[in-house]
Amino acid sequence: MDISSMPRSYDRLMGCIANVQFSWTSSSSTPAAANPIQVTTSPPQGTNQAPTDPPATADTNPPADTNPPAPDTTALPDIQPPSSNDTSGNVTASGTSETSGSLPTEAAATERSGSTVGSGAEATPTEAGNDVPISYRVRVEDGCINGCETVNPCQHGECINDYSSLSCNCFMSGYEGERCEHEGATPVTFGGFQYLTYTLYLGNQETYSAQDLISMKFKINPTHKSAVLYYAVGALPTQTYLAVFIQAGKLSVNIKYSTQDILEFLELGVVNDNVWHSVSVAQNERVVTVTFDNSTMNHTITGSNTVFTFDPVSHIGGGEGLDGYPGLPVSTNVVGCLKEVYINRFDVTSALHAQSSTRVFFMGGAPSFECRDIDIVPVTFPTPESYIHLEGWHTSDLSLRFAFRTANASALIMTAHVYMNDTHQGRLTLDLEDGVLMVKLATDPHIALTLDYSTSVGARLHDGLWHEVNLTMAKSKAVLELDGESASFMFTETLTPRGTVYLGGWNGKGFEGCMQNIYMQEEMLVPTEVYGTLVMRGVTLDGCPLPGNPCVAGEVECANGGTCVEQDGRPVCLCTDPKFTGVRCQFYTYKSSCAEYFYSGDTASGAKLIDIDGAGPFEPFYINCDFSQGTTAFVIPHNLQPETLVRYAELPHVEFDLEYQFMTNAMLQFLVGRSTGCSQHFNYHCFEAPLRLGSGTIITTVSGKQVQRNAMPFIGDCDKGRSTWMRDSGYITNMFYLPITKLSLKPYIHTGEDFTKGTLTVGPLRCEKTLGYTHPYTVSLLNQEQFLPMEGWHSGMFSFSFRTHDLNSVLFHQRATWRTHNFLMASITGPNTLKMELHMNHDIQTHTITTERMMTDGQWHTMTLQKTTHEIHVTIDFDRYSLTLPVGQKMGPFHGQMHLGGSGVLPSGFHGMSGCLAGVLINGKYQFIYDYYNEYTNEYMKPGCSSACDKQPCQNGGECLDEWGSFMCKCTHPSLLGQTCATDKRMDTLTFQMDSAFVNLDPKDTAVLTSDFHLGFRTFQTDALLFYAHDQVGNFVQLDVEGGDSLVMKFNKGKEVVQIVSRMNASALNDGSWIDVSVLRDERSIKLVIDEQYSSSMDGNATLLTENDGTPFTGVPATVRPLLPFSGPSESFVKIYVGGVPEGTTTVPTLQGCFRGLVINGEGFNLQEKAENEEGISATCTDNCLPNNPCMNGGSCSEKWDSFECNCTTTSYTGKTCTEDVGATFKDTTALLYPLIATPDQPADVLETDDLQFGFSTTSPDGTIFYVRNNFAESAEQNYISVSLQGGHLKFVFSFGAELVEVEKTGPYNDGFRHGVVVKRFGRRILVDVDNQGEDYVTLLSAPRPFQGRAAILVGGVENNMSMFSSGGYEGCISSLYYNHKTPLDLDINGLGMKRAECAAFKAVSTTSTMTTEMPSNPLLNKVMTMPPWNVARAKGQEVESEGPVEKPRDILLMVIIAVFVVAFLILIVCIIVTAISIKNSNNQQAAAAAAKDGEPKEMDGLLEEGRGGSSGRSGKGGNPSPGKRPPSAEISIKELEWDPQIEKYIRQPELEWDNTSYSSPDTPLAVTPDGPSQTPSEAPSTPGTPRSMPNSPSPTLLQLAANHSPHLYNTSFLDYSTNNSDLANLRHIKDTPV
Repeated sequence: MDISSMPRSYDRLMGCIANVQFSWTSSSSTPAAANPIQVTTSPPQGTNQAPTDPPATADTNPPADTNPPAPDTTALPDIQPPSSNDTSGNVTASGTSETSGSLPTEAAATERSGSTVGSGAEATPTEAGNDVPISYRVRVEDGCINGCETVNPCQHGECINDYSSLSCNCFMSGYEGERCEHEGATPVTFGGFQYLTYTLYLGNQETYSAQDLISMKFKINPTHKSAVLYYAVGALPTQTYLAVFIQAGKLSVNIKYSTQDILEFLELGVVNDNVWHSVSVAQNERVVTVTFDNSTMNHTITGSNTVFTFDPVSHIGGGEGLDGYPGLPVSTNVVGCLKEVYINRFDVTSALHAQSSTRVFFMGGAPSFECRDIDIVPVTFPTPESYIHLEGWHTSDLSLRFAFRTANASALIMTAHVYMNDTHQGRLTLDLEDGVLMVKLATDPHIALTLDYSTSVGARLHDGLWHEVNLTMAKSKAVLELDGESASFMFTETLTPRGTVYLGGWNGKGFEGCMQNIYMQEEMLVPTEVYGTLVMRGVTLDGCPLPGNPCVAGEVECANGGTCVEQDGRPVCLCTDPKFTGVRCQFYTYKSSCAEYFYSGDTASGAKLIDIDGAGPFEPFYINCDFSQGTTAFVIPHNLQPETLVRYAELPHVEFDLEYQFMTNAMLQFLVGRSTGCSQHFNYHCFEAPLRLGSGTIITTVSGKQVQRNAMPFIGDCDKGRSTWMRDSGYITNMFYLPITKLSLKPYIHTGEDFTKGTLTVGPLRCEKTLGYTHPYTVSLLNQEQFLPMEGWHSGMFSFSFRTHDLNSVLFHQRATWRTHNFLMASITGPNTLKMELHMNHDIQTHTITTERMMTDGQWHTMTLQKTTHEIHVTIDFDRYSLTLPVGQKMGPFHGQMHLGGSGVLPSGFHGMSGCLAGVLINGKYQFIYDYYNEYTNEYMKPGCSSACDKQPCQNGGECLDEWGSFMCKCTHPSLLGQTCATDKRMDTLTFQMDSAFVNLDPKDTAVLTSDFHLGFRTFQTDALLFYAHDQVGNFVQLDVEGGDSLVMKFNKGKEVVQIVSRMNASALNDGSWIDVSVLRDERSIKLVIDEQYSSSMDGNATLLTENDGTPFTGVPATVRPLLPFSGPSESFVKIYVGGVPEGTTTVPTLQGCFRGLVINGEGFNLQEKAENEEGISATCTDNCLPNNPCMNGGSCSEKWDSFECNCTTTSYTGKTCTEDVGATFKDTTALLYPLIATPDQPADVLETDDLQFGFSTTSPDGTIFYVRNNFAESAEQNYISVSLQGGHLKFVFSFGAELVEVEKTGPYNDGFRHGVVVKRFGRRILVDVDNQGEDYVTLLSAPRPFQGRAAILVGGVENNMSMFSSGGYEGCISSLYYNHKTPLDLDINGLGMKRAECAAFKAVSTTSTMTTEMPSNPLLNKVMTMPPWNVARAKGQEVESEGPVEKPRDILLMVIIAVFVVAFLILIVCIIVTAISIKNSNNQQAAAAAAKDGEPKEMDGLLEEGRGGSSGRSGKGGNPSPGKRPPSAEISIKELEWDPQIEKYIRQPELEWDNTSYSSPDTPLAVTPDGPSQTPSEAPSTPGTPRSMPNSPSPTLLQLAANHSPHLYNTSFLDYSTNNSDLANLRHIKDTPV
């Protein structure tokens, strides 16, 4: 492959590559570095060169500290220059490039025109043409580096290893941002003139991929019926396009890959309903998937082109000048909102919000990152010549409405030409004169007769604000209305309009400003639909940026630091502080507690982002919420490490300051103060180290208080100071002493002893039961008549949580009073629909809110309301909405009571809510709900929330409907019965095995002929009678299978027989699978349903006869003649027959198959009990074919109900279960000739069909397996079909004289395993299938070809003089050969040079699946958050100047006297001993080193102190301590120390084990040695006295020596802190001298 000519349409490799041999060939005149790189494969075809030996394989065991390559990443080669003695060519490398991993170009190769190979000599190919390795590297690094495995920057979503960088794919994660760190999705509002462009690639760097994804969510206003959502197009090298658009309010998708693949997914559904919809177009190789909401459509690309060849720029939300582009029938920009716009893994809207990409451009002003409901698009008149041309005024009456705003005092706003009395030309105009709006009706200036009518209204209308205008002309009267004010004039002339009305400029005069909401003759003008047409001239859609900004005028004040901007002519506040949201930035963004998350439906424990003080000074922070124990608890960790060493023999007075995760002390105090219960675990582990709370140990809380002993009743054991390990452990639960923020510990010395130790663990702060959700704050409403009358909502926040299943229920009603009549009511009108009614200022507003979560699911939901002077902000769980008052109105007060859970005055059709209420917050104060009702006098209101569904009583997947005192189960299938759906009648099965078998039932309910009923069946029959019921006068209902694909229900309406036919789409009813049938009746119709999906219906119900008059039925022929009483009155009865009817009463075949689950009118019948003694009926339904197919080797199983039948056609086996093998082995010198004609004069068949099947196994690469031929000697043309092996591949030849067709199947098929071959021919079409790959017929012949005289079959060889079969004889096994009803191998082949044998088995195929069955979590219900990294240093002990250690009580005077007398003597003795020991140790070390140097293992002396001050034993002969015995001082573990990170990198031991042969840990990493396999230090041979340190590690400390020496021990009671990192330690003494 010549990389210099690589097309730019392919991405160059960025990734890793391993075990690849590159070579090059060259002529003597071509420089080495300029030659193209070639990959060495096999010798050229046609040569006799023997296969070369494979290159030497490099060591496949990487070093222990090498990161293995990721298994699913691609690779970029980093070709190392091989050494002179290394010819393997096997390398592993990763590389990066500035152009998406491009390989070196020709220019790069030219720059290396002197590149060398091996030792540095210029590489020259040999004359023999052998491959000569060359190598060079461009931006390549050794090893395969996957940065996602080492430093994953993504807090959510998927980490993408781009090799040159890391990126995060947030698609479907519920998060956005560069690191998927921001929860939710940023919407962008489009006002009809705005759109986005995204640059797919820069310059000529386009890449073509067969895997693409375009996805977005959108919400479109109902008044706008067309829009461009996404469009990309390209013309070269092939025209392709992708268009996602809305036309006539419905979503459509047009895709073109080539002229063969033009895909149209039209009118997928109505989308201009102001509801969020989603659409995605995904391509995976040849499969294109279009997903709209929950509907998915697939298409397979048939043409050769499978990639998009787009131009660089794609359009999102519209574009400029898209009219007429291919595949795009509309050109209108979006009026609505978009979010989560993904192009492959790139989040366009998130990048726009973060301004993080230069490829994203927003056209049309500053983007608005919220979803605003835009139903009106303003039109801008930038010049006096701009105008809008309106047609439609054809009668004398006129209705014209619009709104305008302008900064000019004088303007011509509207002009219309008319005839007055059919004789005089005139005009009707709207003018703005000195800020006054005037309407005029006058003759043209050049007319001699002057007629002039006018009137005016308003003043100072050039204030830049919107003004509403309504002009009507009717019955000789003109009425002009402006902002509610009106004026008029009368005229006597008859007006004849010319049909046209101009808004804006006319004849050089015009209007500069904006108009919106334009209605002509009550027809609305939608600007986006006509923009760019002749209707509009010179006008623009730009949001109307005019002077007179209300933000500048100070009309709007944004709270909490928000910035006022004008959008669409309205003031909008941009909230700079993320803690606030809303139109005025006055509402809190975040939840305030874990409880609020839980009661809003997010019940998954984990990290949550909360803001504990709302508008207060505290910033939002992440906290761990724990919902696992039925409480809403939060847990806050700190930085004091577990088992911190706080007391030791030489440890001074130390203090520890605890820092809590993301929390200041003020925040801790606030959080604890809002909680009803907190706790913190305290664990002090001691050995002769008393705690001495208050004197030796001072514990300080966040409020500065010292923890008293009464708050820690569990302490006391350590104060006993015993010489054994003891523990003071328990929980501090007194919130007055929580949390712990400071520890001060003084040293403790036991006089005369040298060992004391204490370690401390302080648990995280855990607080539970946030106020508002405890038992007294929660109530259950057990019926729909109950409600809570509470104090009214006057100010602050109003919030509550609820659980219910009720529709049409009132959640709350803020009552009105006679003073203001203001009220507010919220009602659930649908599972996801909330109706808000606001009566304010004598005006009633109704708002419908659609929620993401279903509010009637019986789960907790939280509703929060906040109000300002202009709006009410509503939050339902995690969705936010605003109820904004009209311009000029202000929010008045509410004075009435708050009725919660219902109302004393219910609207018609509504009732109260049955369910639970909790956490009621009114006027910023939690309400003690228990005060508002009396559970002893009202049995329908109980404290707490007791849900009967919490215990999940419904079985078999039934849905529990809570009635808050009882429950009801909604079963998932009609055959599930009982209160808890526990009875599954589908288990009540029968098998009908005989033609005459049936079951007769006598129901108790005689209304079966008019009732619902359900049943299931399985059969392979084309026609079968399933069910028949009749009464004593002949009324009946019948259910049949007809034609194998139709279910027919017949019944009588009086004397007429009618029928309902139902079918499954493209599916048969007789394929042996279970079919469930339901007959559903009501007063209006009867419905026949199959598998709860496919149904047919008929109006009306059965009309029953009351007597039998003996006359036959009319209508559809009845196919069953029931046995009825002969005449006269008879006792009423109903009979039911299942599976058939008595013999002689029908011609419809009885059922042969299975029947189950008969349920009539909710009553289940016991079929198995009824059929217990019936002949030909089995009380079960056995699947003989499923789930374990008895047909082996790929055979297909057919169910026979009492047995099964195997079809072994494609298996190359025979027998009942496709396991018998009729085969033979062949040598390459033998063959089986099977004549097809007995005598020369016998005519041979000339059929145009062939059917060949066989199996074979061989290790030979060549050989002719089979052929059938005509008589070559006597035929004018050679006709034959052959199957042969050539180089391990199968070759099929079809020769019919003038036409020869060859089919090849790539192997290898000479692998020693069995392979099955099926060859079929029918006319022109040929099927060739190997190993049952599911191949289909392919038209290969130009015309149907007869086989001119089949004369003979040759198996396993070739006849003499048959040159057309060049593969020669066959050596191997052939089995079960079948050709056109002939089976040659059934012959007695003994003595013919062949041997009867069974061929090898098929190669086993792995069935391991990598598909996951885990469903993605709902990002709405379980918003998974990841706790961000908390990079805080661990709490370190700070040395404190103190008066001295706390001593054990002794006789102080005696101690002073002894000290005076012996101090001098002790100093002298100590000096002598220390000097002697040092000299001795020095000699021992020199001796050990010398012994190690000589290769003689010798023991290093070491002493082990037993007990405290006990005798010492040498570690040599018999001096070792007994196994398992350890001194108390040895119980120190490394985790209790503060480590040098360099040591911890290699010494990863949770605890040093005392053993007399080794000092290692299972966690010790494996070591790699040049001359042996990996060994642990305990396994590797070592020389005592010679420490083995890790490569490139710092000088070994005692801890390293302890880990690497064997079998010597060291007394770890002297180990304090590592001396290699003084920052982590206050103790700086370490003793490495063996005792």
